[in-house]
Amino acid sequence: KTAYCISEHLPGISLKEFLIRNGGALAWEQVRPLFLPLISALRTLHQHGIIHGGISPETLMVGRDGRIRITDFCIPAVRNARSEMTSQLYNGFAAVEQYRGEEITPQSDVYALAATLFRTLTGNPPPDSKQRLENDNLTFSRSVAEQLPRSVLVAMANALQLEPHNRTENMDVFREDLNSTEVSKPVSEEKGEEKKKKDSDEKERQQNE
Repeated sequence: KTAYCISEHLPGISLKEFLIRNGGALAWEQVRPLFLPLISALRTLHQHGIIHGGISPETLMVGRDGRIRITDFCIPAVRNARSEMTSQLYNGFAAVEQYRGEEITPQSDVYALAATLFRTLTGNPPPDSKQRLENDNLTFSRSVAEQLPRSVLVAMANALQLEPHNRTENMDVFREDLNSTEVSKPVSEEKGEEKKKKDSDEKERQQNE
């Protein structure tokens, strides 16, 4: 009367360990080819009614081929803090509805994946969602924000909204938001262009005087 889950053994290390070995964080140019296929995989799972509920650097594995794979699938009760079973939630990555005993949805995975992306880009996990309810101080450091396309910042801000009704609806939308970075400029470049324009306008004003 015991259920087992059997999966293929793939050599590799957790994303958590991978980040430790690679300086703690990655640049967006490195992250993009890792995470976009992962988003597509989660989209397919959601279409078949499968929600992971525990996406984190500990449950994602980087294989020797450089691809990320999802591990540690569980029944929904394990991803709910108020279930009769011993819950397994990852602080900083679990959405607030999982602590409140509400139903987990694809948006719960959207939150967790965005939190994992935050950790990968910044070197630190976001504040725990329960703590954010009392004091929401989720921010990017200036040094990180200036190196990211604005659309990536906006995509993660939307995906990390505390309440599900304010959050990015699904993986399709999250992927589209991140994909728009192909035509976006990093914040640092935009600031540089703004400064050049101001300097040019000021020079032109002085010449006119």
